[in-house]
Amino acid sequence: MREFFDMEGPFFRGLSTVADLMILNLIALVCSLPIVTAGASYAALHYVCLKIIRGEENYITKQYFSAFKQNFKQATLAWLLYLALIVLLITDYRIITGGVVKVPFPILIGIIIVTFVLLMTALYVFPLLARFENTLGGTLRNAVLLTVGAFPRSLLMMAFMLVPVALFFVSPAIIPFLLMFGLSVPVLGCAWVYNPLFKKLEAQAGGAESAAESADAEDVGSADEEARESAQSAEEGADA
Repeated sequence: MREFFDMEGPFFRGLSTVADLMILNLIALVCSLPIVTAGASYAALHYVCLKIIRGEENYITKQYFSAFKQNFKQATLAWLLYLALIVLLITDYRIITGGVVKVPFPILIGIIIVTFVLLMTALYVFPLLARFENTLGGTLRNAVLLTVGAFPRSLLMMAFMLVPVALFFVSPAIIPFLLMFGLSVPVLGCAWVYNPLFKKLEAQAGGAESAAESADAEDVGSADEEARESAQSAEEGADA
C-alpha cells in the first residue's frame, strides 16, 4: 500500500498524467484558435500522446512545441486539404437535401461511405506526419491503407473522437470538462489504438534502413576490393 502512494508509484504517476493531459488540452486549444494552425496543433498533440502511451514523455510542453514547429508545413497543408473537403461535402449535402439535384439512393449511399472513409483517414494522417518522415502524398496514401486495412481499429478511434461531441449534446454543462480534456483524452485513446500499428511500421522502416546500410557496406567493401586490386596491379606494373 505504501508503494502505491509512493512518489514514483501508480497513484502519483496517474495524477501526473492527468495534469499533463489537461495542460496539453489547453495548449492544443490555444494553438488551434487561428484555425489555420489547427493541423499542426493536432499533429503535435498526437506526437506527445504517443510518447505518453510509450512512457517516453518528459517535458511535454517542450515536446509539443518541437513537434508543432517540425510538422507545421505538412500538417497545415493536410489540414487545409481536409477543410476544403469538409466545405465541399457540406455544399453537396445542401444541394442534395435541397432537392436541386436528384441522386439515386444507391449512389447516395456510396457517396456517404466514401465520404466516411475519407474523413476517417484524418485519424491517421496527423499521427503519421508527427511520427514518420514522408511526403504529404505518401502520408495520405498510408493513411488510406491503414484506415481500410485496420478498419476495426479505425472505428474505435472514430468512437473515441466522437465521445466529446456526444457528451456536449447530452449535457452542455460538461463544457468545462471538455475544455480541460476534450481533445487530449480522445487523442490519447487513439494513440493507444494505433500504437501497435506504428510499432510494426517502425520495425519495417528499421528493417529497410538496415538493408540499405548493409547494401552500402557491401558497396564500400566492393569499392575497397577494387581499389586494392588496382593498387596491386599498379605495383606489379612498377616492378615489371
